[in-house]
Amino acid sequence: MGGSGCTEHFAGTSASAPLAAGLFALALQARPCLLWRDLLWLVAITSRPTAESRSDEHAQNGAGFFHTNRHGFGIISATSLAKAALVWPGIPWMSILSSEVFQPNKKFTPYQPLTLQYEITKEHVDKYYVNCVEQVQVFIHILHPVRGNVQMVLTSPAGSHSVIAPPRPDDTNADINFKFSSLHFIGESPLGTWTVTIEDTEAADLNPGGGSVFSWRISVYGSYMSPDEVEGRISIIRAASNRSVASLLKEPRPTCSKPLVDFGHEGDVMSMDTMRSLAMIEFLVFFMALWVVVEDLLLEGEEDTEEEQESDCSCAEDAFKKLCSICTGYFTSYDQKSQMDQVREEIALDETTRLLQEE
Repeated sequence: MGGSGCTEHFAGTSASAPLAAGLFALALQARPCLLWRDLLWLVAITSRPTAESRSDEHAQNGAGFFHTNRHGFGIISATSLAKAALVWPGIPWMSILSSEVFQPNKKFTPYQPLTLQYEITKEHVDKYYVNCVEQVQVFIHILHPVRGNVQMVLTSPAGSHSVIAPPRPDDTNADINFKFSSLHFIGESPLGTWTVTIEDTEAADLNPGGGSVFSWRISVYGSYMSPDEVEGRISIIRAASNRSVASLLKEPRPTCSKPLVDFGHEGDVMSMDTMRSLAMIEFLVFFMALWVVVEDLLLEGEEDTEEEQESDCSCAEDAFKKLCSICTGYFTSYDQKSQMDQVREEIALDETTRLLQEE
């Protein structure tokens, strides 16, 4: 680096972020249709926990995944990630379960931490279709003279702990009005009581008054996947890890993300073919209604001769046919685009195979 060769001391997010981006690019070459949430699950499942994570009693969550603020899900494996991308079924669309905004106006001091709780019931899960957690966000407004002294820990119903706001000695600003996110609870069920514990870590004699919580709310992001379905997906990836990339490429790949939310009752609400058919019907109905309106306007003039009326109707009919041809051309171009996307995916797969063989 800097003209003096390589270095072994380049660390932190400045080093890890570009390396992870390159690994994600390799996975997307294998499956260009994957979304960022697909990659989140692939990283969580295929990463190898560090020794430090395994020794941390709070690192493993209720679903068996390891996650820490320092090392995330662990060490990413390029080969495992690419293999998993080839067999990963599309993730269901994201659902969000949010609480109302609470205004407790409760105080906390160095002597007495404060706990805030919100219970998610079966009715909540059925209403918002969040059976499996992906990430949790806490929006909170705290009044405190030195916000760097405030520590917040989020605890799930399964008993997993995530320090969403560790003490920051160099942050001497006042008050907190932020959104805090955590991926620590991925794969867990949201059912039960979620707890936020707020503590003033400053010495009691320096800030005996502590602080107070003005408002807060919690949002759980996830999908309607059941724990059994998550286990099934993990089993698919583990089976693929023992096979070669060449053998995986010979098999058909599962579909990617579904077009609309599948509520898990009678199958998909709508397939892509159904959506396209309904869109075509909508276009045709609109143009037919437009044709009737134009025709009525043209026939309002009683003074027109029979020849003029026939000419006007002929013009309206020609206009309607032209509009129908435009509509048909739109869906034809959509099919051509889908075919081109398929060709691009096959080319990307060939390139992925070559890179993995070189590795």
